[in-house]
Order: sequence, then C-alpha cells, then structure tokens
Amino acid sequence: MTTVREATPKDFTAISHIWADELSRDWMGEERFVRDVLTDPYITPHSWWVVTQEKEVRGFIVLSRIFDQTCHVGAVAIHRPWQKKGLGRLLWNHVHVLLRDQGVKHVLFDGILPPVFIPGIDRIAYPGAWDWLNQVVGAQPLPSIMAMMRSLDDVMGLDDDSGGKSPAQDLMMGIIPPYMRAEAIQTAEEHFGPGWVRALRETWRADLTPSRVLGIFSNRHVLGLSVVGGYDQPLGRLGPIGVVNALRGQGWGGRLLDYTLRYMKTYDVPQAYFLHCDEGIPAYFMYLRHGFQVTRTFVPFSIEVI
Repeated sequence: MTTVREATPKDFTAISHIWADELSRDWMGEERFVRDVLTDPYITPHSWWVVTQEKEVRGFIVLSRIFDQTCHVGAVAIHRPWQKKGLGRLLWNHVHVLLRDQGVKHVLFDGILPPVFIPGIDRIAYPGAWDWLNQVVGAQPLPSIMAMMRSLDDVMGLDDDSGGKSPAQDLMMGIIPPYMRAEAIQTAEEHFGPGWVRALRETWRADLTPSRVLGIFSNRHVLGLSVVGGYDQPLGRLGPIGVVNALRGQGWGGRLLDYTLRYMKTYDVPQAYFLHCDEGIPAYFMYLRHGFQVTRTFVPFSIEVI
C-alpha cells in the first residue's frame, strides 16, 4: 500500500539516509541536519511529508512556512530503487492540494536555509530532478544562480586586521566593533533584507574566533557588511557581502571584497567560495574581475498553485 502522510519524528532517520544517498553532493551530515535543519525557524513539524510503501519511507519533501502566500521547497527526493514508479508524482500531487487549501499561490523550488539548502537545481548533479520538475510538476525555470570560488594563493594577508581609514569620507574598513552591532543590524534590515539580519545574528551568536563580521563604518553608521565563515561554516565561506546604495559605483564594494580576501588569507584560508550569486548582476561581474570562477550553476523553479 502506498500512502503520503506528514512525517513523524521516527521518520527522520530514513529521511536523512535518503537525503544523503540521493542529494549526496549537498548532504550536510547528520549533526548539521539535526542542529541546523530540524531547528530552523522557517521549518515546522508540519513542513515534512513522506511517501511510503508497506509503511517504509521511500521519499520526502520539506516545505517552508508560508510567507505572503508563497511556500519554498528546500529539498525533495525519492530513494533510487523506487524512482520512476510514480511516487514523486503522488507526493507532489498531495502537497499541491495541501498548499492550495492553505491559500498558497506560489511555490518556489529554491531552497530555504542559507547555510544548508542549495538555491536551485544543479542540472549536472541531479538531472532526474530537472526532468521531474519540468515534466511532472510543470514548474518553470528562473534565472540561474552561480556558485563561485577563488584560490587565495596570490592574495597577500593583512599586516593587521584593524582595517584602514579613508580621510575623505571618514570611513573605516575592518571588523565591525562590538558596540556597533546594533547599527549593523539596522543597516541589514533597511538596505539588504531579513536574510542578512539572520546571517549577522547567527554568526555573532556562534562567537567564533577570529571575528566573522567585517564592514565599512564611520563613528555612527555601518555602510558595508561582509560575513566570512558565517553560520558556523569554514572561514573561506564568503557572504553575504555588500555596500549600501550611497557607496555603490565608487569602488567600495570591490575594496571591501579585497579586504575580506586578505583577511581570510591572514588566517591561512586556501580559497574563498560561496553558493549564491545571480548571474548577470553587477556583483557577478565584480567577482569575475576579482578572480572568481563559476563552480556550479543552480536553477530555481517556480510554479503557480491553481
């Protein structure tokens, strides 16, 4: 007998095994799965759904909370021995009706968690997922998102990590001082969005050494932010990074990136990398100019719920 039902705590061992087997390139390990995924604020006990045969879990899907009639899919997989048997279609059809009845109008297959989920479908790594979204779900691809990497072999470390000062604008570049964390949060809220606020708070709460939040600031304001090794990740994990509108087009973004790479090199980081940059935006070309190369291409998918 085949059924689709909400997952229970006893199902998570099977879910983690399927994730590790079928999304192997992006499996974060059991410890992080429990610590970061099962406790994530965007996920609830009602986010997890499984398809079973003879009471055995064969596949799963994880959904975000509903925001403004939109739901995000973080991961979906069917265990390989039971693929191409209609289980994925059955699972999606059930979830589709569930979301429609809850007032959802829009579903994005774009991941949920910045430190864990991939931001779309990697067609090379998961060709079956690409076909499933096109042919079974009827979802439409969105603009590509790039993962990028840069070796730091040719980068000089900093003489110290205090940063530098621009006398013309009275701006400093360096570690965000502890007493300016509230200003940094305010800048993130007003100029960049909730994902940035979350990155700052979670990184600071981890209380790691060396410091992980850099930026551009004056005596009263924070005008640029750069997170390194955020979400308890290796120090080479870059981002988010950016400057406020008032500094754009003046080279400050590139200067903050250069400083960040030198900061990493100071602590013997071999390479800088990140998972998410929209193809074709100004930041994408800035990264290319600074020696970054594309390592993976992700494509989010979208479908309207009717």
